[in-house]
Amino acid sequence: MLGLRLVTLIKILLGVLLTQAVTAALVILALRSEGPQSWALWAVPGVAVGLLAALLLNAVASHGRQEAVARVQEAHARERERIRVQAEREKAKIAERGHRQALRQHRRTQAGAELKLFAGFAALGALLLFTQIYSLGLLLLGTGGGAVAGYGLRLRQERRSSAGAPTLRPATPGRPLDWRNSRRNGKAEVAGPGG
Repeated sequence: MLGLRLVTLIKILLGVLLTQAVTAALVILALRSEGPQSWALWAVPGVAVGLLAALLLNAVASHGRQEAVARVQEAHARERERIRVQAEREKAKIAERGHRQALRQHRRTQAGAELKLFAGFAALGALLLFTQIYSLGLLLLGTGGGAVAGYGLRLRQERRSSAGAPTLRPATPGRPLDWRNSRRNGKAEVAGPGG
């Protein structure tokens, strides 16, 4: 920026020095001429040189103003882009924070529902046990425990899938899960006939 101002200053200085040199040369030539009537002849080129110097200086100043305006516009464009990028980042942070909060609330609600379900089955099972219907009471307690275990497994799978951990596939009937290779490729493998 300082370099552009220095270049403009040098151009203006050269224009002023050129005008002074031409004017001085015309004055010297006019003084060496024969009489005052020839001075009018020398004044016309002097005025023409002054007019050309004024046009040159005006062009140099106009160019300098245009460069200054272009620099200011460029600085404003950079600032505007910086503000836009910062606003996008803040919007993304707010959206991520809202997503995490909604996920936490969902987990709390689901855990509360599981607890209420288990408590309901346990209470009904205990009531039936006390009323001498042992087999139905045990069946309900087993069902409640299975439901809680199923909800717990599903919750664990959802947590792992949201954290990027491998999820479990159900085993094929008659073939156990092979846990040895599950971390290697991200999936649980079903063991073959030989184990």
